[in-house]
Amino acid sequence: MTGLEPALTRLVGADRAQRFAAPLAAAAAPASIDTPLRLAHFLAQALHETAGLRYLAELWGPTPTQAGYDIRTDLGNTPQQDGDGRLYRGRGLLMLTGHANYAAYAQAVGEPQLLESPELLEQPRDACLSATWYWHAHHLNELADRDDLLAVTKTINGGTNGLQSRRQWLQAAKAALPTAQPPNPPTPEPLGSFRPLVLHHLGEPEIRELLLAMLQGQDTIALDIPIAASSTPHGSSQKLDIRKETTA
Repeated sequence: MTGLEPALTRLVGADRAQRFAAPLAAAAAPASIDTPLRLAHFLAQALHETAGLRYLAELWGPTPTQAGYDIRTDLGNTPQQDGDGRLYRGRGLLMLTGHANYAAYAQAVGEPQLLESPELLEQPRDACLSATWYWHAHHLNELADRDDLLAVTKTINGGTNGLQSRRQWLQAAKAALPTAQPPNPPTPEPLGSFRPLVLHHLGEPEIRELLLAMLQGQDTIALDIPIAASSTPHGSSQKLDIRKETTA
């Protein structure tokens, strides 16, 4: 992916950029993270979750929330206090969490041994690949294309924890990837413009009739316009067709 390593260097420094640029580029391709805006949103989430690619596993206390992972059956963990909460704690660039997510990723890449050795997600290859797999599986490219940081964050975090940090990383990633801006919305087709020299000669009744014609969607309007004798050699009035100008 052109420009990834220089962008990462700006964001996290040369050492971490050299470590992650190649595996991230390889993992991003099959997930279609292939535009600067998509990559900027992906990096914003990954750099927040890993504190700038410093930590590839969730720091474990356990906190009260982490202590509850053991019985989080919604994450695919067992309802018993058997240690699977810690075993399948967050890992990788997007902190993949829970037995169900690990199992789905292992199946997707054809590596069932990941369930026996989940710490493999702390290595650059699987740290990147697990993250881009999750990104693609949850259709986050579509949200990134809309430049919708809030929706991307809720999909990854389940809430809005660290939203300000993610926003700051997104701004930094966009700056590091100069073309990572959302496309400009299409310019609406103009309703039409009228020649200024014509408008200069219109009185109030004619202007009212002209505006009404515009509101009714007419393309042309014929008006009888009083014109000073010096303005035309053919009398004091002129019938004038005004046509809406359009662009090719």
